[in-house]
Amino acid sequence: MIPYLIIGHTIGLRMVVPSDESAIYAWENNTENWLISDTRRPFTKEAIHHFVHGVHDLQLNQQLRMMIVELKTNRILGAIDLFDYDYYHKRAGIGILIANAADRGRGFGKESLRLTIRYAFEHIGLKQLYCNILTSNASSIRLFESNGFTLVGIKKSWIRAENGFLDEALYQLVH
Repeated sequence: MIPYLIIGHTIGLRMVVPSDESAIYAWENNTENWLISDTRRPFTKEAIHHFVHGVHDLQLNQQLRMMIVELKTNRILGAIDLFDYDYYHKRAGIGILIANAADRGRGFGKESLRLTIRYAFEHIGLKQLYCNILTSNASSIRLFESNGFTLVGIKKSWIRAENGFLDEALYQLVH
């Protein structure tokens, strides 16, 4: 069994392991996720292999990806990332993916976010977290606001999409 970094009521968060490679490859190359992940072209299997088998150190890579696993079934639900880690300013971006639409709205994202926030502030020593959310993504806005994030600004016409440009909201949580 793969050890969990953080254990909650219904989910556990653990580091990426080699057996996650196919799931990460599928998520990263799912074009439905590209708009929110700022991806513009597919990832190669070699690139995903390099990521999965690389060193996962927040200070070295400025990113920490944790896999979200349902404790009852041991099923991988998605991932939560801390990224753009800035040791000096004690801040990082945060993003979450619950991969299957059927698993969204069931509390997995909320618990994952709550656990990661606590981990970031209490164990990593961060002072603040931020996230960028399309203003049209009401469910993500509700998720982050319900965990204490506040809107600090709207970036107008920030994200290029098929049908034009979209606004993106910047949210922040200061500890």
